[in-house]
Amino acid sequence: MKKILIISPWGNDWNLERIKRSPENAYFFKEILKEFEVYHLFLKDKEIGLPLSSNHHLFPIKKFSFRKIPFLFFLELILNNIKIYFKAKEILKEDINVVLCLSSYLFLSGFLIKRFLKKIVILKLFGIFTYFNSNFIKKIFLIPEKLSFLLPFDFIFCIDDGSGGEKLRKITGFPKEKFKILKNSYPLSWRDIELKEKEKIVIGVSALEKCKGFDYFIKAAKEVLKKRKDVIFLICGEGSEEKNLKRLIKKYGIENNFKILGGIPHPMMPNFYLKAKIFVSTNIYGNKTIPVIEAMLFSIPPIVFEIREEKDLIKDGINGFLVPLKDYKRISEKINLLLEDDNLIKEIGKRARDFILKNFKSWEERIKEEIDIIKNFYEIF
Repeated sequence: MKKILIISPWGNDWNLERIKRSPENAYFFKEILKEFEVYHLFLKDKEIGLPLSSNHHLFPIKKFSFRKIPFLFFLELILNNIKIYFKAKEILKEDINVVLCLSSYLFLSGFLIKRFLKKIVILKLFGIFTYFNSNFIKKIFLIPEKLSFLLPFDFIFCIDDGSGGEKLRKITGFPKEKFKILKNSYPLSWRDIELKEKEKIVIGVSALEKCKGFDYFIKAAKEVLKKRKDVIFLICGEGSEEKNLKRLIKKYGIENNFKILGGIPHPMMPNFYLKAKIFVSTNIYGNKTIPVIEAMLFSIPPIVFEIREEKDLIKDGINGFLVPLKDYKRISEKINLLLEDDNLIKEIGKRARDFILKNFKSWEERIKEEIDIIKNFYEIF
């Protein structure tokens, strides 16, 4: 069985039954462990978790964290990457020649491994939104996303979440033949789930972080609830903004109609998608994200901010709605429009589902493409 070292800045993101944020890495580990002996090095946060199989070897290392002092982010990044490099140096004595680094956070350790240990290093980027949403002064400093493209990695995967991966590749001149954009996906088994009659529920799904813009979702809900009280708003997710968002809900006096449910294990999410009539995503950096794809698969009309590349996914008024960035009143107008017309919900929902089935692959199918590319590098040895 082929050996690979996978390095991640996150701990415990490989257990599909427990993951409450993006399920991508969990689906990836599930598939790659079928064909590879995986040496898995990661920064330990809280729980470590258990290996998924006998060929899944865990190597947790304690993480430096200076979260309370934001301007020390780069010092934290450098220290963690150096620590990762020296641990990887030990692991790579196991005759492992290919290394996969998950996230631009690992650009430095990945480069050190390639430069000094002479290994093939593949980088996987989960969006590059920081670069295009930084001011001019910040862009002078080569932030991790841009550095990832400027260093001589053997290959880069980049998730197409609407944040501009291909655009940054062109700006930096990274070779096109060493680069692949990956679409977000959905579990294969979800294709066959029987759809049910929807309830008057408007749902948002994502990590509760500032960049997800959930305050605009709450403001839109406030506008809707001025006119009607027969609709429930739900957020599925956890994160650093939870207290602030709950305060905002209380401030507007809409606690009876708006609930934050916390993180939901990914296999349980169909229970919520099956009930919701409308999906709202207020992500301010990119809206071709996993929850949008999943909602459309369940025939839920999506309402999202128009930022960069959403028109590739959502045709306004056809399979969803695009509204100007941060315009929560327009979100409320689209919610009201849909709530007043069940036939419109069904028509747009059907077109949304048909679009996903036609243009997007399941996790299992998409990850197979990634693994096939990784396999090609073993021919060198």
